[in-house]
Amino acid sequence: MRLRRTNSTSRAEDIVTEDAKVRRSQPDKPIHSPRDSLISWTSEFQNYEGMVNWAFLLLAMGGFRLFLENINKYGLRVDLTAWISTLLYHLAHDQGEFPTLYLVLYTNVPILLILLLEKLIAKELIPWRLGTFMHMTNLLLMLILPIVVINVKSEYIGVGGATLVTGVYAVLFLKMWSYIQVNHWCRCSIT
Repeated sequence: MRLRRTNSTSRAEDIVTEDAKVRRSQPDKPIHSPRDSLISWTSEFQNYEGMVNWAFLLLAMGGFRLFLENINKYGLRVDLTAWISTLLYHLAHDQGEFPTLYLVLYTNVPILLILLLEKLIAKELIPWRLGTFMHMTNLLLMLILPIVVINVKSEYIGVGGATLVTGVYAVLFLKMWSYIQVNHWCRCSIT
């Protein structure tokens, strides 16, 4: 007996064509059409941002649930008033000095000095080299001043206030550096 080779057909193709025939014979017009899953290899879908966001959301919800379970089971094991007192020492122990407030208010001085220097350089009242030296001195003082004040007045500044002030001065330093560079580029493109 001789075995013959049969034509290979896919059962999946028959199902799809049969489903298409059934759809065509229906009197209504369906809104959705059958298609491959978005996560299958045959799909041409490439943007998985939504799935990544969904995974992070699930991870965050799981962590939050675990946090709440631990609070329910063990309670708060930390003295919250001691933490607040440590972080915000300068507000809890009013001794008449507020170096954090003074440092935050002083942030206007380097900003106005940089604006004045830029106007003087733009009007060519001071040369660019001298202006650069003055800018760098101002920026260096902007970074050093809060550190020195925090170390000298450490008994009046808590951890929270020191963190706030150094963060404000660091962001201000970066913004002022960018401002100086952009103004220099604009002056160079004009000439």
